[in-house]
Amino acid sequence: MESQKNLMKCTFCAFQCFDETSYNRHYVKKHRLEEDFSVKCALCATRDGNEVQYNNLTSFKSHLQRSHGSSKNYTEHLFVTGSSSRNSTSGTLSVPASEIAIGQSQLTASSSAFSWSSSTFPSSAASECATEHIQIATSGSGGSGNISSTVTCEAEEHVEEVQVNLPNRSDSEDDAGVSEECWSGSESESDSALGDNKTSAQQAENQDSPNLKWQSAKFLLSLREEALVSQSAVNKAVDGIDELFANYSESIKEHLMKGRDPESGTISEEHIRQTIAKFQENSLFSDVDSKKKLDSFSKQYCTFIEPQKVELYKEEKTDKSGKIRVKTYNAYVCQFLPGLKRLLTRRDILECVDNPLENTEGVYRTYQDGRNAKTHPILSDPKNLGIQLCYDDLEISSPLGPVKHKLSLYYWTLANIHPHLRSSLKAIGIAAIVNHSDIMKCESSGTAFTSLDDKYHMHCKVLAPFLNDIKLLEQGIKVDLNEEETREFKGTLQSVTGDTPAVAVLGGFKESVGPAHKPCHLCLADHHEMKAIFNEDCFEKRTEENRKIHLKSITDAKTMKERQTNSTATGYNGPSCIAGLDSFNQISCFLYDTMHIILEGVLPAHMRLLLDYCVNNKHVYSIKEINEEVKSLSSQLSPEDRPAPIKIEHLQSSLRQSASQMLRLATLLPIFMASKPEIEDRLSNFSLLLRITYGLLCYELTDAEIEKLKRMIQSHHEKFMVDYPDFDITPKFHYMIHLPSQIQEFGPTRYTWSMRYESMHSYIKNIMRIIKNFKNPPKSCSYRYESLRACQMFIAPGEKPQNYLVPKDSFTGVKVMKLKEYSFSYLVTPILGNPNLLIKSCGKLLTKGVEFSVGSVVLLKRDKPPSLGEIKGIVTYEEITLLIISKLQCEQFSCLSNSFCVLTPPNPDYTVTFTQNLAFFRPLLKLKYKQLELIVPKYHNLVLDYSE
Repeated sequence: MESQKNLMKCTFCAFQCFDETSYNRHYVKKHRLEEDFSVKCALCATRDGNEVQYNNLTSFKSHLQRSHGSSKNYTEHLFVTGSSSRNSTSGTLSVPASEIAIGQSQLTASSSAFSWSSSTFPSSAASECATEHIQIATSGSGGSGNISSTVTCEAEEHVEEVQVNLPNRSDSEDDAGVSEECWSGSESESDSALGDNKTSAQQAENQDSPNLKWQSAKFLLSLREEALVSQSAVNKAVDGIDELFANYSESIKEHLMKGRDPESGTISEEHIRQTIAKFQENSLFSDVDSKKKLDSFSKQYCTFIEPQKVELYKEEKTDKSGKIRVKTYNAYVCQFLPGLKRLLTRRDILECVDNPLENTEGVYRTYQDGRNAKTHPILSDPKNLGIQLCYDDLEISSPLGPVKHKLSLYYWTLANIHPHLRSSLKAIGIAAIVNHSDIMKCESSGTAFTSLDDKYHMHCKVLAPFLNDIKLLEQGIKVDLNEEETREFKGTLQSVTGDTPAVAVLGGFKESVGPAHKPCHLCLADHHEMKAIFNEDCFEKRTEENRKIHLKSITDAKTMKERQTNSTATGYNGPSCIAGLDSFNQISCFLYDTMHIILEGVLPAHMRLLLDYCVNNKHVYSIKEINEEVKSLSSQLSPEDRPAPIKIEHLQSSLRQSASQMLRLATLLPIFMASKPEIEDRLSNFSLLLRITYGLLCYELTDAEIEKLKRMIQSHHEKFMVDYPDFDITPKFHYMIHLPSQIQEFGPTRYTWSMRYESMHSYIKNIMRIIKNFKNPPKSCSYRYESLRACQMFIAPGEKPQNYLVPKDSFTGVKVMKLKEYSFSYLVTPILGNPNLLIKSCGKLLTKGVEFSVGSVVLLKRDKPPSLGEIKGIVTYEEITLLIISKLQCEQFSCLSNSFCVLTPPNPDYTVTFTQNLAFFRPLLKLKYKQLELIVPKYHNLVLDYSE
């Protein structure tokens, strides 16, 4: 009998066995899609000890093909690593070529074609093993030999030998080549007989393989080339089909075992043939083989929430036959409350709601630290839900012609989600989608709107279902978290964000700032004051009292001309579209967006003037030299954020960079321009603007730092007017002075800006490229979005909701070794204790959406100068991850290049720390320029320590 210490138990289910092969095969078949599934390459481990971990079989097979020439027999070169309860040391998985193969016209009874295991357990272990074996053999002649069979299937308690008696067959049917005598002797003799017939079984398998391989290749090529899907989509399809057929085989196996005679333990050939016929009659996709069936299944069994159609207006048109037809224009609303309830059932989302970040007085990390939340009747309870709304327009083009379609999109986000999870697009929900042209038409005439109220009414109709749900949320909603627990949640709309025109439209302000005498929606500054005064305290603020007076002057106007005059004078078009929410501030809750104001406004304007000054006035650089310097530095950055080349004509118009590219370009320019004393005066003010940008995008700020930001903004604007007197100051320069106060009201601007919402636009664009149907884009996009969320939150029967946003820590460049063999063992051993532990040395770590790698520079302590260190090693053991840090010698901060120059000491001082103990949970930007190592502390308030 096997020793109890060799019993291997599955950590995902109740399965247990003594056999390594059975355990690994069960693990791959049953749990390959589990969250904690992981495997390693046995070939790499044997060759050089480098055990790279893979979290899905697709990437593992790609590695075998790329590194070892073939991925055909991938199961032979695989270590199971997802289960911590394995006691086996070999770790090598060997699975038969076929789990079960049932022919179209005949039943093949060879060990390779109809078997669930290539070996049997000893009889002494039968009472303790958790699998059941049935072996199949056919007679070698056409005589009266019976088929004696043993098939492996999962059982709960023991193993028993089951005989399957089948009628005689002719010689032509018995080409499996296993004789009856193979099973009459001892177990070792049976194994020997199986080995003698292995060649013939392989030959039979190889005869069938080419046709199956050809059919498989044809299907995948058709999917990729005719359906025009990406290779990653093909890989996902292959992985899903493998899993589907594994489950299909299990269904066949279970149905076969239902026909077993309980007394004799036999399975009749008639039952086997009936089983085959039953499964051949019904397609795997018979219930979901059309769009209608698939959508119906998704609505009935998944978490699909059908979008609602909201009528905007009707229009009468006369067709060619003279008949009058009525056309209805609709918006499509994704139901907010059902979507919120679905989101709250996920474990990680609920964890964020129940465990808000710690609040420190005078420190702003989340919206809950802002004055608006602290004084709010609902949001003052940090466990109540804060909802953020974003409105933006998106232009999509039809591939069939020059016609362009513009969509109006309304997004929402649960602001309680912790900051490190908010960047995921899965955290963004769609509230409504509508054709922009439908909003721009007058309800009565169907023509371009002629009244200030027309667009307002359209937005109110689109937002009505969302706002009604918000009102219900304010009163409290009940959410079924599971079959046993129901909880009540309260919440409300926390803020509205977007670009300046979008926020102005929803807030009832003048959309175009040019005609308005008072274009700012936070203060009553006019155009002349906005260009001359840069202190927020010098302006009269908009309040609820003067708002009511201004709106009354508009609504009481007797003529349209009088109303337009009053609208231009006050900066209001009319009431806000966000109506009926008593706790929502109709002035301050409409936020200015850092991305549009700075990254697409002030920063590119200043940068363009500086480049023009360097190239055309001082002639210290040519455009070619600037592009070469930028290209050299940007090669150290990720490819997606590298700035585009600058052309000479861009200096007179626009630099043609995206928002992220603009920030990268602004970071790189001072690095090499700091060496030119001719432009030092102009460059110093641009570097000040860059530090302001970093400060406004910090992950946390204090009251003192916010006050410093206000002074820095005023200093920059005043110096900018002196340097470039001919430049016409735009309203965005004025809006910028309100951003520090906005942080004190609603928390860091990086959590309220529209950068991530605009990233969601890419999903809408990709959907339209795929469906190629521009008849009704709002309907198509809203249904596909809800289908996506239903897929991402799919819960199979009997399963519990898992995490939705929290990513699992991943490691690359992994090497497994004993702790005592590690080069920095003297640092790690005091923490882990046992020097014989098997640890993993990693080259790169991805945790909480942040990537740390060997060579990254991190902030250890915020001093003057700060304590910086370079990561020399990453060690992980079970749930513990340690960073080996080499302390750097930090020189004085350069205000021109916005960077520290660091040196590696001749005798490095090493230390070890946890990632959560870092002073800043992100690596700092490291750049090498002319033999210098420069560290740029962007997005950290460290940059504010060296201003003024």
